[in-house]
Amino acid sequence: MTELERLLEREAMALSRGAMSEIAQELPQKERLVAELDRRSDEIAAQIASKPRLQKRVAKIRGMVEANGAQIAHLRRVVVEIVEDMRGAQNRHGLSGLYANDGKRSATDVTQMQRVNREV
Repeated sequence: MTELERLLEREAMALSRGAMSEIAQELPQKERLVAELDRRSDEIAAQIASKPRLQKRVAKIRGMVEANGAQIAHLRRVVVEIVEDMRGAQNRHGLSGLYANDGKRSATDVTQMQRVNREV
């Protein structure tokens, strides 16, 4: 469990800095640890039941997982909001509809032709 605790602490530090690339690098190790815990779940459960000290460590680890998960969820919401704001700004101030995603001029005319009264 010590390896998992260290990984969760590194993850928390990376989350506080917004270093998502560091979190992504830790993902394979995290998946390996989770798989190992799943494989040994019966053995671990028996040890936890018989040792109160381990119960406290498991509670601490659970708290770390929940805190990191809450931070990840918050960061995800923030990123979604930023993307939506940027799309809105782009649509308001950009040339949305005039150019396709590849940068070429759109084949459809998105603006109505203005009628000009040329009578003087």
